[in-house]
Amino acid sequence: MSVKSITSGPRRRARNPLAAMVAVTLLTGIGAGLGGMLLALLLHGIQHLAYGYSVTHVISSESFLQGVTDAAPERRVLVLTMCGLVAGLGWWSLYRFGRPLVSIRQAVSCRPHRARTAPV
Repeated sequence: MSVKSITSGPRRRARNPLAAMVAVTLLTGIGAGLGGMLLALLLHGIQHLAYGYSVTHVISSESFLQGVTDAAPERRVLVLTMCGLVAGLGWWSLYRFGRPLVSIRQAVSCRPHRARTAPV
């Protein structure tokens, strides 16, 4: 047994970078398409639940405009208020518990930036 066979690791096959790029591009496209379809179905489901039309058929012939105009005015105000509260809570949570905000100038400077501290 030679020294070279002991110290050298297993030989890897040479990979074709073009084939790898094509495979990754295809998988990314398929994943993005499926993700987009699922998000669209989630949006339709939330719309149907919020405005109370055809809850059993998420994909239906009824348009969003028809569903909203058929909903009671109180329900429309309540839905928009709930959406505003959820969005506001999300922004507050990101600002309070997320990473500190850094300006572009600080991000590209060579000096390390200090994180802002939240009041206690």
